[in-house]
Amino acid sequence: MNPILLGNCLSLVACILMVSAGLLKTKKNILISQTFQSFLFGISNFVLGGYSGFISGMVSIFRNLLFFKVTPSKKLKIMFIIIYIILSYQPGNFRFIELMPIIAVSFFTWYLDTPSEITLKKMIIGTSFCWVLYDLNYLNFVSFTFDCLSIMTNIIGIKMILKDQKNALK
Repeated sequence: MNPILLGNCLSLVACILMVSAGLLKTKKNILISQTFQSFLFGISNFVLGGYSGFISGMVSIFRNLLFFKVTPSKKLKIMFIIIYIILSYQPGNFRFIELMPIIAVSFFTWYLDTPSEITLKKMIIGTSFCWVLYDLNYLNFVSFTFDCLSIMTNIIGIKMILKDQKNALK
C-alpha cells in the first residue's frame, strides 16, 4: 500500500478518536481514547517518515498514563520535555521541521494542568499550528485538516468564553 495513503488512513482513525473524545465523560475513558489516538498518530507519522512525530506520540502515551496516576510536577514535566528532545534528535538528519512535534508536546506537557480554559485553548492553538506545519511537510493531509479545524474552533471557543465573562460582569 502507498505510504501516503496508509499514513493518512491511520490519521483519519486517530482524528475520529480525537473528535470522539470530546463526547467522553470519564477521565479513564478519555485517557484510553488519547492513548490509542497517540499510538495511531505516532504510527502514521512513522509511516510518512516523520520520526520526531512518532517519538512524540509514543512518549505522550507514557506521559498520559503517568499523569493519570500522579499529579504533574515541574520536575516531571521537565523530565518529559528532555526525553522528547533526546529521543527525537537524529544526528545528520535533523531538520527544522523536526522541532515542531518537540515544541508542540513540550508546550502541551508544560500547560497540561492549567486551570485557565483560555490558556489551555491558546496552548492548543499554538501546538496545533506546529502540527499543521509538520503535517503539511509529511503530506499528512487528514491531520493537517483536523489541526486547522482545531485552531478555528479554539479561537471561536476563546471568543465565546470572553463574551460569557463580559456578560457575567454586566
